[in-house]
Amino acid sequence: MNNFWKSWNAKYCKHINASDIIINCYQKAPDIANAFREHYANIFTNSANERDKVSEFNKMRLHYTGDVGVDILLSVEDIESAVRNLKKGKAAGVDNIVAEHVVNSHPCLIVHLKLLFQMMLLHGYVPYSFGTGIVVPLVKDKSGVIH
Repeated sequence: MNNFWKSWNAKYCKHINASDIIINCYQKAPDIANAFREHYANIFTNSANERDKVSEFNKMRLHYTGDVGVDILLSVEDIESAVRNLKKGKAAGVDNIVAEHVVNSHPCLIVHLKLLFQMMLLHGYVPYSFGTGIVVPLVKDKSGVIH
């Protein structure tokens, strides 16, 4: 596992100097923090001021029964088994993630994947990007070899 993370960090983690970071023309941490504070102060809505919405939420919460039955459909063991059986050595998708990333990831990823798939089943929603892929046209060179 350590070798995987050493390789990952060497390939993908670029060491950034704090003085190189500029956000909205601000370079000093206090200025950046104040810019974030101002931004979120402008978009914040205090839910206590929305009495109708709070009342509606509380009524819905009282009648919420949970995701009954979804746990029966998927277990951590099911996800773990599927991850173990992923075919290795395949090309990455649009997110640049390959099976080896998932197989060699921290075990908590299995729990997060289970929760993600449970939510997808519960809400009947699959993110659009799950259906996208990279299609590379095959080309024959002069000798007839397909690339």
